[in-house]
Amino acid sequence: MGKLNCWEFKECGREPGGCQAEASGVCRTATAKGLNGIHDGQNAGRCCWALAIKGFCAANCKAPLGERLKICVECPFHKRVRREEGAHFLCVRDLLEVHGPL
Repeated sequence: MGKLNCWEFKECGREPGGCQAEASGVCRTATAKGLNGIHDGQNAGRCCWALAIKGFCAANCKAPLGERLKICVECPFHKRVRREEGAHFLCVRDLLEVHGPL
């Protein structure tokens, strides 16, 4: 199986045109064009944890920053991308250094 974006991995249906997009809204991860291409993903599809610092993740947006990041680090998708990217994996700190404020 090739590299998946988070909405493909989680099968949430919140990408543009997805089965849950109208009812739940399109996820910010699927539209964050400034992060397009990171880890070969579409928009923020393979670096969704970067959006957690801004509180864009519906799953944990009300939690304090440290908690949000902990949730992301423990996420099976985060672990998969980290494993797939190996030494080329970009954590939030790396993304901020490369792309500036998200």
